[in-house]
Amino acid sequence: MQPPMMPPQQPLQQQSSTEKEELGEQLYPKIEDLLNEEDRGEAAKITGMILETTREEIIELINDPEKLKIRVGEALQLLTKGTGN
Repeated sequence: MQPPMMPPQQPLQQQSSTEKEELGEQLYPKIEDLLNEEDRGEAAKITGMILETTREEIIELINDPEKLKIRVGEALQLLTKGTGN
């Protein structure tokens, strides 16, 4: 008997760490490609921020480059606002 599947709307941190790692490995290079040279150091932080959302939202961002670009821009703004840059 297989364990019950978690509902897709649960935050990813409540889902399997393997799945979180796999999604992060798909997201990171896409995020890194969207950042300019000086912001590339933020790719890991932005990936982590996105991984805090739901599985469905993450998969949607992986599959929709425009939505990912918007989300990365929003995350970068939050990070630079937080550091005073």
